[in-house]
Amino acid sequence: MLRSLRSLVVLSVLVVLVIVGAGSAAAAPIRVEGSASPLIYLSWGAPYGRPGAHGNQRVGRDSTRTDTLYMSFDPVDDAGGFVGLTAVLYLWPQVGDSLGAFWHFERDQENPLSCRFDFDVAPYEAISAWKASGVGFPKYEHTTNGGRLSVIYAVPSTEQKKLKGGSIYCLARVFISHRRARLGGHTRPMCIEWGDANFAVTPMNDVNVRDGAGNPRVSWNSPGGQVCEGFGKSRGAAALPDTSRGWKGVVPPGSVPPAIGTPGALPPLKPPGKP
Repeated sequence: MLRSLRSLVVLSVLVVLVIVGAGSAAAAPIRVEGSASPLIYLSWGAPYGRPGAHGNQRVGRDSTRTDTLYMSFDPVDDAGGFVGLTAVLYLWPQVGDSLGAFWHFERDQENPLSCRFDFDVAPYEAISAWKASGVGFPKYEHTTNGGRLSVIYAVPSTEQKKLKGGSIYCLARVFISHRRARLGGHTRPMCIEWGDANFAVTPMNDVNVRDGAGNPRVSWNSPGGQVCEGFGKSRGAAALPDTSRGWKGVVPPGSVPPAIGTPGALPPLKPPGKP
């Protein structure tokens, strides 16, 4: 995974026309101290812990609104020079249900372009994990059992940012538009799970997170988050085989993932199962 992030860091350097000299490339990398796993957080309305943040998004028939899901994390240990991440969100219907057409976000499906990432976290720049803009590639695919929204994003190594362990930083916003509220599954309960992550805490050091601690799940039209009960144990990403976790099986090792909607093989998402 680090090879993919390094490739994207190089690409971001080219995109923003930043040339890294041989001297900086030869400098000894700053490595994060300790081995604690970062804490990951999902929340609706605002970054986790901020006023307005909540865990369940109520949904009606209003087709004019767009809801915002925030992705945040606490590096736990100080990060010497944060430059990028990969992240995978899993979208699960309730037990016994199938993924409705509303959640078919691919370009050639029923609800194209109704879900998008943004790494500009305004108006929360004060807690942004990013020092500068970078480049990224999102990808979404689904089966009848669930959806998988993946993204890889990085900034040039010259724009790395020091992060303090014990602080929560905002990474990204995910926008979900209701403009096609007529589609099936729009109001049915869903659990959205941040099941996999990889953080480049320095340009030369990364940390993997699986089934992470923190608050990695939010619900959609499920008061009290009941639709997410049992996840992280016997349901959700924890029940998936290694071959279908994260980017495994989606792109060849070391390559940059394709843009959203690009055809590609998706290992089958098994049903979440009963708690």
